Amino acid sequence: QNQYTHAVLGAVPGREQIRDRLTAFRRYAIESTPFSEGSRYFVMKRAVKDDLFVLYVREGSKGRDEVLLDPHVLSSDHTTDIALDSISHDGKVLVYGIRRGGGDETELRVMDVGTKRDFPDRFPLALYRGVSLTPDGRGFYYALQNRETGVRIRFHAIGTSPDADPEVFGQGHGPSEWVGADVSDNGRHLLLSVSYGWAKNDLLLQDLPRKRPAVPIAQG
Repeated sequence: QNQYTHAVLGAVPGREQIRDRLTAFRRYAIESTPFSEGSRYFVMKRAVKDDLFVLYVREGSKGRDEVLLDPHVLSSDHTTDIALDSISHDGKVLVYGIRRGGGDETELRVMDVGTKRDFPDRFPLALYRGVSLTPDGRGFYYALQNRETGVRIRFHAIGTSPDADPEVFGQGHGPSEWVGADVSDNGRHLLLSVSYGWAKNDLLLQDLPRKRPAVPIAQG
């Protein structure tokens, strides 16, 4: 379909001039609202020359913005992008996704923000539907979707193999239900949610230090 469309439109007089003019209108600098974790500030920027957003980090409010993640270097045609999934509350650990060619599946990576280097932890291409780091940055909960069986919540301790990550929630919920997990700011509780479409939800709360089973706090 694309080949046929370009064969027809490519011969239209003035098309290149129109494309160049519209491209010029689209090329302007833009950046997200900065946010802070610990003593560090993070912001996404796209310069006029950029095709993709670049993640910057700043040490302190008066520091200099430095490139933390630049997706342009991941592919020559700039079809590989990054997604910021979670940052620890002390600003030291970051979990991000790599998306190739606009696919739904991503690869998860874990970075030491101070050194700007990835940990050896490597997550395979899959459907990751949310990540929540613990405040100390030693691990994170993540939602892993299987199109046939649904979403399951797993826990990953940084420095270990993802193959050994235990499943902590989601058993019994099917592919039509949306399951999520978020760690509280103080690290004491894990908030678990189940969405049945758009109109019905369950919320459960788990006491993490005491390792007790999740308790329903709102149903239906």
